[in-house]
Amino acid sequence: MPIRPLFTIHFHPKPIISSIIKFFILFLLPLDVFGQLDITVDNDYHRYQLGDTITFLIHSSSNGDADYSITRDRYLPELTSGVITLNDNHPVKIKYAPNEPGNFFFTVTNEDTTITTAGVVAIRELAPISPIPSDFEIYWDNIRMQLNAIPFDVHLSLAPNYNSNYSTTYKIDLANIDGHRLYGYMTIPNTTGSFTGLIKFPPFGNSNAVQPDLAMSERLGAIVLSISAHNAPVDVDLPQDQQYQPDIGLTDTVYYRWVMAGAMRAIDYLYSRPDFDGEHIGVFGNSQGAGLALLFSGIDDRVDLLTVNNPIMSQHDGLANNKPSGFPTYIRDHLNDPVQLDRILNAVKYYDAVNAAQKFKGAAFVSVSLLDEVSPAETSYTSLNQLEGQVIHVHNLEGNHANSPAEFWTGKFDFVRRYFPINSTWPWVPSTTGYAAFAGKDTTFNCLTASLLGRIELNQITNPANIPVHWEVVSGPGVVSFDDPNTYSTIATFSQPGEYYLRFVGEDSSNLLTTSVYQTIQDMVKITVCPDNNCQAPLVTSQAQDTTVSCENISSSLSLWLANHGNATLAQSANITWTHNFTQFPTGCNPSIPVLFIATNACGLKDSTTATYSVIDTTPPTILTHAIDTMLYCNGVDNTDVLNLWLAQNAGANASDNCGSVTWSNNFSSLSTGCNPTTNITFTATDACGLTDSTSASFTIIDTMP
Repeated sequence: MPIRPLFTIHFHPKPIISSIIKFFILFLLPLDVFGQLDITVDNDYHRYQLGDTITFLIHSSSNGDADYSITRDRYLPELTSGVITLNDNHPVKIKYAPNEPGNFFFTVTNEDTTITTAGVVAIRELAPISPIPSDFEIYWDNIRMQLNAIPFDVHLSLAPNYNSNYSTTYKIDLANIDGHRLYGYMTIPNTTGSFTGLIKFPPFGNSNAVQPDLAMSERLGAIVLSISAHNAPVDVDLPQDQQYQPDIGLTDTVYYRWVMAGAMRAIDYLYSRPDFDGEHIGVFGNSQGAGLALLFSGIDDRVDLLTVNNPIMSQHDGLANNKPSGFPTYIRDHLNDPVQLDRILNAVKYYDAVNAAQKFKGAAFVSVSLLDEVSPAETSYTSLNQLEGQVIHVHNLEGNHANSPAEFWTGKFDFVRRYFPINSTWPWVPSTTGYAAFAGKDTTFNCLTASLLGRIELNQITNPANIPVHWEVVSGPGVVSFDDPNTYSTIATFSQPGEYYLRFVGEDSSNLLTTSVYQTIQDMVKITVCPDNNCQAPLVTSQAQDTTVSCENISSSLSLWLANHGNATLAQSANITWTHNFTQFPTGCNPSIPVLFIATNACGLKDSTTATYSVIDTTPPTILTHAIDTMLYCNGVDNTDVLNLWLAQNAGANASDNCGSVTWSNNFSSLSTGCNPTTNITFTATDACGLTDSTSASFTIIDTMP
């Protein structure tokens, strides 16, 4: 345990203020600014395992009563609360034993001060509540197809307020889906040659919240596109309530769809430029920008690198399951409305970074503040646990959402320099490349044991002495034991064949006691265990076959086609499990859908094949009940109302279609004139493919009064 002073100042200094400066500030300030309370936990890392008891320690510089509470989220009920009696210079202990993984906030309030700390329990066991939607990729592919049909229509103009000796910045806007436009800034280094590409997502705020990032462009030699979240020029300062439309929490059209499509368009544009290197794409952001970057990294497979700080957008279904939800907490006002709740969750599941993180395979540099009051840290941890690539995680134990440590702001430059080529105009570019962990290459073993060899790098140093390491199991069908999990090189023994994921982790806590920050450096490796040389993957010898059916036969035909995996065949079919990604059929005229069939053997090895199932509609609707003539007397009062009702009810006509619903229309324009006028009207039933059937009826008005 670090020794803590009995009097402390509670403020969040800028990351560049060193511990020494804070020490002198502490003793130069007058006594009356010193805080009344200080709280901590009985673990320097603030982390625990299931079964552990967290001991919260409250230090006070005065006597009196104070309220305390333990929570997981500001929108969830308190887990426990009470009143404690503070004793001058004698710490009070509150113990709590969590019964599930999570991040647990401990808050103490007296008449002068409110102060919070937290402990995280079983951080590696924080897992998604719901499975990833089977059509997650299909959903985003559909938006991709919409975007592909739209020309760039690029507008560029200089932004002279941001120009420097080392870069040039432009205002840029590009055509987006649904008639929207993507607005932002583009910063290009003032040198020649090709550049890497970086997309910066904006924090939450007004239309001018987006700002160009000259430092990332100049120091890393990158074209940086700083994109807006809004359908408005970057120099127009419109309020938030006019920008986040439709409402980000109450509609099936999630507001961020245009940001994701816009980021796709930004990368498309980079690939069109001759000064882009055609290969390296990274995304980064802070807060909302971090959540959007994390989400986007799993949507667009052109992204190689992810750098985020205190991300939002994770675990939208949390509150519905008595767990925290990340901002924007879409469902918090609808927990007692099952219909609305289901509708929103069905919409936002495609915008959950927990799902997207399962698709991203690149390297990631992330910082999470344990006391994040906007998006509770455990929502971010759940997303980070899904990342399979190399990850550097900065744990900020005393920071809140707006507070980030120097290790992140300086480390992100090292991180990009490690993975991307640098063509910088900045005259003082360091050569440091920061941390990296290497777990080795994915490997198949013919026996139930595997030799593992990991490596840690810090700049030019390999396996630095001050960074302890360990191996841990992420997933697999059996039990894994290590000869020694705390070494770079070890032997893993598996209880049964199959596909296993193992994580190799290094931990730098050299500054933990002075800054309350430590870093984990990790990588993941896939080990396939196939005893007795049974390591042959399934081999598809006949690919799945496309098929087209009439819509009358879709029900039985589709089920049979899926059950027969599109009529694909294998070289050998023993002990094979077939799966597919079909969920539901699209609507519209003559719809079709590609279906991926996957064959998996007992060792987890796979082969796949794709085919398209299409439906064709050649049969028009059928009129079941024909339109009925109507005759009424002219009374000068309600004839128009009767006419409108008759038209709205299609003159009593009814129709059906073999493939779906029908849409009714009619050719009425105006009533005939003259004595006892009769107007003949045709009512037309149209299906989704434009096939029609029609029926006619007359509307007559009789005048019998002088």
